[in-house]
Amino acid sequence: MEIKTYDKKNDRIVFYNKKANVQFWEEHWRENIGSNQSQKIADYKNNRFILKIVKNYLDDKNSWILEGGCGIGGYVYCLQHAGYNVVGIDNAEKTVKAVKECYPDLNIQRQDVRKTSFEDNYFSIYFSFGVIEHFYKGYDEILSEAVRIIKPGGYLIISFPQISILRRIKAELGLYARDKPVDKEHFYQFALNPEKVIKGIEQYGFQLVKKSQYDGIKGFKDEVAIFRPFLQAIYDGKILQILRRIIDIILKGLSSHMALLVMQKK
Repeated sequence: MEIKTYDKKNDRIVFYNKKANVQFWEEHWRENIGSNQSQKIADYKNNRFILKIVKNYLDDKNSWILEGGCGIGGYVYCLQHAGYNVVGIDNAEKTVKAVKECYPDLNIQRQDVRKTSFEDNYFSIYFSFGVIEHFYKGYDEILSEAVRIIKPGGYLIISFPQISILRRIKAELGLYARDKPVDKEHFYQFALNPEKVIKGIEQYGFQLVKKSQYDGIKGFKDEVAIFRPFLQAIYDGKILQILRRIIDIILKGLSSHMALLVMQKK
């Protein structure tokens, strides 16, 4: 059962559930891949989300792209199929092995985002979605490695759960437990203050290019239980997708679950 508390000192919401260690991700991705792993990965082939991001910030297809925390490698598959030089890394050994058995030519490797084997100033784009929030001790090691391997003028593009307006209201009203000691054995993730994250990344020599947010439906259904059954059906695609897009636009400013930052290395 998921439990949330508000850490006022660090201005973040702490999610307790299953501990987000390597074993957790092995099980998570095994369930995600299932018996039809080839099709699950191939479904990413024309993913507009990642293709749009890369096209906006990469002019030279000969440059290299890195995904930190690639999971089953769907985005890597998409970009590799589109002709980009891309590599994905993940620390879940069994997951990487299963994906490689399915797609031997897919360029994914078992590596830790906190310490990689890549050369300095190698990547033009380093993207990592839904990763930094799972590190209880913080993400400074990830940023330190990122600034080392990204080229000057290159981009760090990350997303993470944020303290949305709705979450901020709940925190201020005391609807989360305040200042409860973190239970390390059941720590899952943080919802972070985007402005604090930006300032932290800037200290590593990056400057903000763009800030956006998305997943308004998820942010609302996860925080307002009474609407959860209805919105969950929409979120899972059991109701017309056009309705999902409309509701997501309406809720975006209030309850977006995720923040996305584009930061450029000076």
